[in-house]
Amino acid sequence: PQRIRGLAGSGKTIILCMKAAILHLRNPKLQILYTFTTKSLHDYIEMLITRFYKAMSDGLTPDFDSAIHIQHSWGGKNLKGVYYEACSDNNIIPVDFKTARSNSSVDDAFDYICKDLLKQSNGKLNKKYDYILMDEAQDFKPSFYQVCRALVKNDCLVWCYDDLQNIFHVDMQDTEKTFKNEYGAEGINLGALQSAHPDMDNDIVLPKSYRNPKEILVMAHAVGFGIYNDKLIQMLQNNEHWEDLGYKVIKGNCKNDEEMIIERNPECSPLNLSKYQSPDEIIELYSAEDFDSEIAWICDKIVEAIRVDKLRPDDITVVSMIDIINLISIKSQPTLEKRKSILTIFLIISTKLVLQRINALLFLPYTRQKEMRQPWFSLLDVILWSS
Repeated sequence: PQRIRGLAGSGKTIILCMKAAILHLRNPKLQILYTFTTKSLHDYIEMLITRFYKAMSDGLTPDFDSAIHIQHSWGGKNLKGVYYEACSDNNIIPVDFKTARSNSSVDDAFDYICKDLLKQSNGKLNKKYDYILMDEAQDFKPSFYQVCRALVKNDCLVWCYDDLQNIFHVDMQDTEKTFKNEYGAEGINLGALQSAHPDMDNDIVLPKSYRNPKEILVMAHAVGFGIYNDKLIQMLQNNEHWEDLGYKVIKGNCKNDEEMIIERNPECSPLNLSKYQSPDEIIELYSAEDFDSEIAWICDKIVEAIRVDKLRPDDITVVSMIDIINLISIKSQPTLEKRKSILTIFLIISTKLVLQRINALLFLPYTRQKEMRQPWFSLLDVILWSS
């Protein structure tokens, strides 16, 4: 087993796709599963694996029909997925989303069905795959790790993990707790494996972030952790954790009531906008006096970005600080006033942009996406509304 850790934009997906291509090239008969949680990643993953495989094989095409299986973690009748296929292969009736949600919650529905699969199979599934590669693994609960482990031979499992995908859960992953279960599976101690096999790196850290400029990354971490608040929102476990993420600890040891000074290692942030723009140009703050002036400022900035800076509408996202997903959850039962307020903001901004002949925000907050390959945010010439 192997874990690959890194921030968003550190190259985790690239490395995982390269691994799939190399494994397939070395042995075309291997059964390789590549799984993930964001449905829109499917075509991108297939494209990357194809690109790497062609480059290494003098133009040959990888076998996605019988060797490399790119599957969403859940799946369904019309979409291949790890859970659904595992149920089918092991003669277990799959649990649908409606049933899972009614027995848990929207956020825990997938965890519920994975636990149910493990319970019904007593943790023993047909080991169908030679290798399983898990992308976006920080989004999965231990139950899905255990399902994947039960599906793969010889613990040949590789997963990519973003420590800071969720700023409220930044503790280091305990792989022994993640994989150990009541059905006899033992935990995985990556440190012990590394000591026993020093020639193999079981826990790879990617400290560089190629996607996010240094200034924006540091600001996001400062705001997310509450660095300049009177009280921290969250903190990392130790200095080594900061260094793994590409920072230098100048002072302090991550202890309570201790002053710390950290800075971003320039080598870990190759994309440095401060060479070309001032901090105020990179990150602009605006405090509106009232609702109307806030809406007007947002619309003016969008028009300026498109007309002056020559951005495309699909380069722009408007983020609402109200969590739309939780607001539309059956469990939360939002008030009519809250629904109306979000919809009002959405319609006002959309209308103002249409009058400027700019494509309106397409993502309606109360419309659920069905099992479609192309999500809203991948559509061209449309501004996305998100939360």
